[in-house]
Amino acid sequence: MEEKDKIIILFDGTCSLCNGAVNWILRRDRKDTFRFAFLQSGFSERLVVEHSANACFADSLIVFARGQLYERSAAVLQICTGLPQPWSWLRYLAWIPQDTRDTIYDWIARHRYAWFGQRNVCRIPARNEREKFLDDW
Repeated sequence: MEEKDKIIILFDGTCSLCNGAVNWILRRDRKDTFRFAFLQSGFSERLVVEHSANACFADSLIVFARGQLYERSAAVLQICTGLPQPWSWLRYLAWIPQDTRDTIYDWIARHRYAWFGQRNVCRIPARNEREKFLDDW
């Protein structure tokens, strides 16, 4: 898979839930499908500004795939498309109306720090993970 075909996940680097999800994805990324960047990084800001002026930058997971930005529940579904089976089957949750999916997403996002905690700083990827992170090191 060429670098331009990777699924880029922009996530809140201080959110423990988000970091846990990134760790979970890294363990399942056998085909080297994903790249990651912190929402707090210059890389993420440039990518979002280039492709969408409307992105809800602070409270949303953002995915860049196939030349398009996806936010909130649509971003989660895009991640599912790149996961191995059986996890890729979760993409079929797209049949649920987006307003309903986004309401659930927003509810979890609003409570994520209280439920899962928050870090003071963004994670520092392990040496063997750094090639998957697009932020400057």
